[in-house]
Amino acid sequence: MSSFTNRLHEREQKLEQISRDVVTDAVASGADECKIFISGAEGISASSLDGEVENVSYHKDNGMSIVVLKDHCRGVASTNDLSEKALHEAVVSAINIAGYADRDPYSGLCDKEELCTEFPDLKLMFDNEISAEAGVDFAVELDRMASEQCSDPRIKKTDGASFSNFFVTNVLATSNGFCKASSRSSVMADLTLLGESGGKMQRGSGYSLEVKLDRIYPKEKIIREAYENTVMKL
Repeated sequence: MSSFTNRLHEREQKLEQISRDVVTDAVASGADECKIFISGAEGISASSLDGEVENVSYHKDNGMSIVVLKDHCRGVASTNDLSEKALHEAVVSAINIAGYADRDPYSGLCDKEELCTEFPDLKLMFDNEISAEAGVDFAVELDRMASEQCSDPRIKKTDGASFSNFFVTNVLATSNGFCKASSRSSVMADLTLLGESGGKMQRGSGYSLEVKLDRIYPKEKIIREAYENTVMKL
């Protein structure tokens, strides 16, 4: 098992355990039923403007939202802090909010026997290993190529290019026994052009979004799509 696979497995297990703990806390705090959604994302993004590096960022974000039902009244709360204290405060807030909500006799979780128990591999997660430098180079080269190749006088300039590479882990857990993490990778490259005709200016974009790095469109195809989408608006 690769180091990436190990790290991903550990991440999923950690977020699943946090989800179970929040469910336990919610029920112990007075919720009749609850549903927890936790998401964690990690990756890089880079952007170019006028053929120069505009921004490079490393992202590592987490978030949790909880829906509680108490006496068929619904309360919702969320937090970006996964510390034990912040999670408990979100649980308490959701339960308190439910106390002000209208009662809905039809609200509730599905029956336990209807829960999903089989999870086929949808091939959504890949180790798209690429350095921040390579991501920056891709965005800058895409931006510069667009400036050089778009000879149509209606295209005035590029309005920036970007590249991003992320992996995201989501967990859904409920008080009737469901808890499952799923992960996916996401690689995206995009370009925006600025066009003008008859005194009217418009922007058009081309992009490629894939789960695997080697499936990203060639830069020439992204440029062509951005060009076509721009002149179509003029």
